[in-house]
Amino acid sequence: MQKLRVLVAEDHPVNQAVIGAILSLQDYDYKIVDNGLEVLQSLAQEAFDVILMDIQMAEMDGYQATKEIRSREAGTGTHVRIIAVTGSATESDRTAFMAAGMDGYIAKPVDPTQLIAVLTNADVSEVSIKKPDQDKLLQVLNQEHLHAQVLGQTVPSIQMATLFLNELPTNIATLEQALAGNDRAQIVRTLHRMGGAAAMLGAEQMALLAEQLEAAASASKAAGVVQGLAALITQVKTAAEALSKELKAFLNLST
Repeated sequence: MQKLRVLVAEDHPVNQAVIGAILSLQDYDYKIVDNGLEVLQSLAQEAFDVILMDIQMAEMDGYQATKEIRSREAGTGTHVRIIAVTGSATESDRTAFMAAGMDGYIAKPVDPTQLIAVLTNADVSEVSIKKPDQDKLLQVLNQEHLHAQVLGQTVPSIQMATLFLNELPTNIATLEQALAGNDRAQIVRTLHRMGGAAAMLGAEQMALLAEQLEAAASASKAAGVVQGLAALITQVKTAAEALSKELKAFLNLST
């Protein structure tokens, strides 16, 4: 049987590591690119059976890339399956996915068994977005979740933790600079990036805090940053310090 060929469009290294580890374990042929423009370039050079398409990417987002792919397929009789990989799936989001020409979607953080099911079945089942249970005590780092994300593989777990740890200082610095410059859009982008990767990693407290702050910044109607964001960003910094310690401890035990 011919191996399934998968093109992964994802711009965050932690998410790339997770999806790559799952696909490797299943012995799929796959390629990872950072944005929609690179998706189009890859499709011009080689054929793929499925595209796992992140929605929010620089250069060209998932919607734009999908619309361009469908436009190029028109009249050719070809149709590559495109699955949105998303952290948001409201009814309006679902409508937008289908309108852009996508065949379905799966949730972030990616569940390995759901991803495998989507790739191996012709019919794509809608998967509900899983949010942390706010009634339970959220963990700084849920190591059980971390290992489960990559089907128990040790090396990808270490890789994920290392990537996130190395990126933390840059993200915090970006948030502080954006706050100082009243750049609400940059705050939203950075928090979305942090929150998605934290959820994938099992950094439950950071994932929820980033989601809440992103929502607060996004809700602002003013051009500048909403009042109170400075205090919330301070909370993110405190959470980042605790998470950094947990990640270092995890890496010391794992290596």
